[in-house]
Amino acid sequence: MKKFKIVDWRKRMGWTQKKAAHELGYVRTSTISHMETGKISTTKRVELACLYLEQQRDNTANQQN
Repeated sequence: MKKFKIVDWRKRMGWTQKKAAHELGYVRTSTISHMETGKISTTKRVELACLYLEQQRDNTANQQN
């Protein structure tokens, strides 16, 4: 299984670091930046939240088609 990379997820979503931070409940954009550069680890909770948000986007897109 491929290791989760938040930068890849954010780019798939088409979001800026600011948008990703907001959607994940972070006040500071730097938190996302630090996760992307490895300064801080992406927790399993964040990974699951990212995957949930991506699934919600995909489900919404499928319903519109």
